Amino acid sequence: MDRTNLDKSLSETDLDRVGLQNPDHTTPPNFVVSRQKRKRENDFVEELAKFKEEMQSMFSNMMAAQEKEFKKNSIILQGIQQSSCNIDSSIIFLTEQNEEFKKKIVSLEDKIKEDKKYIILLEDKIETMQQDNRKANFELKNVPKKSNETKDDLIHMVFNILITITVLQGIGPVDDEVVEQHDDDSQPGLDGEEEEPTSMRRLWAGSVHAGTINYIATHADLVATASSDGVARLFRWVAAARELQPLHELAAHHYPVMACDFAAAGRVLLTAGLDGRACIWDVGSGVQLRSLCCAEGVGGEAGGGGVRAARASGGRPALLLLATDDGLAPLWSLDDDDPKPLHVFVDHSGAVTCCAWSSDARLAATGSAAGELCLRAPPPSARVLHHEPHAHDLGEWITSLEHRQTCRRAVLARAAAQRARAAPRPARARPG
Repeated sequence: MDRTNLDKSLSETDLDRVGLQNPDHTTPPNFVVSRQKRKRENDFVEELAKFKEEMQSMFSNMMAAQEKEFKKNSIILQGIQQSSCNIDSSIIFLTEQNEEFKKKIVSLEDKIKEDKKYIILLEDKIETMQQDNRKANFELKNVPKKSNETKDDLIHMVFNILITITVLQGIGPVDDEVVEQHDDDSQPGLDGEEEEPTSMRRLWAGSVHAGTINYIATHADLVATASSDGVARLFRWVAAARELQPLHELAAHHYPVMACDFAAAGRVLLTAGLDGRACIWDVGSGVQLRSLCCAEGVGGEAGGGGVRAARASGGRPALLLLATDDGLAPLWSLDDDDPKPLHVFVDHSGAVTCCAWSSDARLAATGSAAGELCLRAPPPSARVLHHEPHAHDLGEWITSLEHRQTCRRAVLARAAAQRARAAPRPARARPG
């Protein structure tokens, strides 16, 4: 069968071998056949254009919605950022407030501790005062009870017992009727008439304080009182009207006022109280001139304790001597404006309870709760002239001191004799 007339080319799997065997061999002609396809109609083009427009519109709307949402979220994020900044500022402010509150709490705790210490000190003082008051009391037992017994009956009974045991010889109970009868008579010494030295009558009586009157000072017709109600009052005795005229109410102390004294010829009044201060007042106007306080650490002691007594010396300049619960006796000069004391005496082992001056201001005396008595020389040669450790038995409080010029020489002579006995004696030379 002749295959050369066929319109199709023979296929050979090994093309390389065919080329080597027959170099003149050529590939048979290729027959290209066109495919008959269906043409597109115009409707599909329009639908594609509409589809494109819809897609573009959809994407545009989606982009606009996203942009709008982005703007909305941006506003929300800005609000969140502002809130976060406000919260940070609030936290910083609260932290600062917390630190301030911590400091205030620490300060209040320290103050509470100081108040507790002061309360304990006051309780000890009150207990000591109560114990001292008990020592001054006495008790009567097995007293027969009478019907309709009154306080006056008990007072008369006590006076009769004292007279019987010769404790108060010649002293009897005071009868108010006798006092009132004397009040109706003329006042002794006020109208120029002489009176008998033994006569005594009441000129005036009244309530001037809400608490206990702890001390009374007088100068000419001026009268000053110191009371436990924390107030000192100044009065003037009007002889013509037979009344005590109030002048000033001196309310600068926060605790009971224990002492008062006139200075500078009655132009100045000195007051002292348990608040640890002494105040100097102008008598004419009632104005506080100065405030004196023995600060902590003065004289090597605590300082700042309550003041039990205050006395002003005579002469000029006046020296102001205080007696404090800390065992100190600070001294100031009235003419010196320095708040620090001129000198501080620190020789007592217990609380200093009283003090006194000699009339010439050359000798001062102080007494303590331990029963000690000290005689001192004021500045510029401040020193202890005599120290009596047991001026009273059982270490009882010395509650009052008074000095008179007539006994000054005897006291100084006694002190000199004691110093001479205490001084070492020189050795005697033996005869050869």
